[in-house]
Amino acid sequence: MDTKDIQALLEKYRSGQASPEEERLLHHWLDGLAEAAEPSILEAAEKARLHDTMWQHIEANAPRRPRRLWHYAAAASFAAAIALTAAWLLRPQTPEALLMATATGEVRTFILPDQSRVTAGPNSKLVYEEIAGQRQVKLLHGKVYFEVQGAAEKPFTVLMGTDTVTVLGTAFTMERPGCGNTRRITLLSGKVKASGHGILAPGQRLTYPEKQIDTIQHSDALAWTKGEILLQNATLSDVIHTLEDQYGITVSTALDRRAGSYTFRFPAGMPLQQVLDILQKISYKPKISFTMKQHQLTIR
Repeated sequence: MDTKDIQALLEKYRSGQASPEEERLLHHWLDGLAEAAEPSILEAAEKARLHDTMWQHIEANAPRRPRRLWHYAAAASFAAAIALTAAWLLRPQTPEALLMATATGEVRTFILPDQSRVTAGPNSKLVYEEIAGQRQVKLLHGKVYFEVQGAAEKPFTVLMGTDTVTVLGTAFTMERPGCGNTRRITLLSGKVKASGHGILAPGQRLTYPEKQIDTIQHSDALAWTKGEILLQNATLSDVIHTLEDQYGITVSTALDRRAGSYTFRFPAGMPLQQVLDILQKISYKPKISFTMKQHQLTIR
């Protein structure tokens, strides 16, 4: 089974929807962790944490016995212990806050307990939880594409600072850079209600705090989920946030960050220096240049 298959089975098991056959597959996969000769689908740190958690649980619940005998028994039954502990690790749980985060340059899709899909862009962080029968996401920073499963009895809301979006069954994106006041909501299909504005129509993009409405093509709004970076009539501030999130650098400037209008599409894997060369060539009002020292970029 590949990573996506395992993740899908884990989600079904936690929600109590896995069949006996699917449970058997999960147990078989966990058994294999003990003897895997090649890297598992878990990262090394995750696998180590899983190993430690299993043994802590096993030791906490094991009968007291002489230390030497315990070590012998543990060594002889390591794979069996993993299978035994699998049900404890993967037991259905009550809804809790679910933290989702991505690293610099990373785009990752998460599946929520209700099977809604959340695709987070580079350097993003958000929290999902169920409160009083409602589904709620708090976007702390970054950009996210939501594909929400409709459920009239369980409203779905996204909080972005003081801004709120309420949806039922909708596809939309939200952007909240790590610093600055700019926030954006783009509706791709369905219907959402945005605080301070009202109902958005598909293809409309709402920018706070100005509450400015413009339109954007579906493909352009989702370019970042397909491995492309699109700057469209972007300000210098938009350029700075994109460079920081994509390349993990710190950018400083004494220029007016609200100035400029940059339109530029490039592959997410393009080397930073090539991106800077192109930005310098297309820039005007103001004309900009760059100085790079270690991970600190200065725009002049």
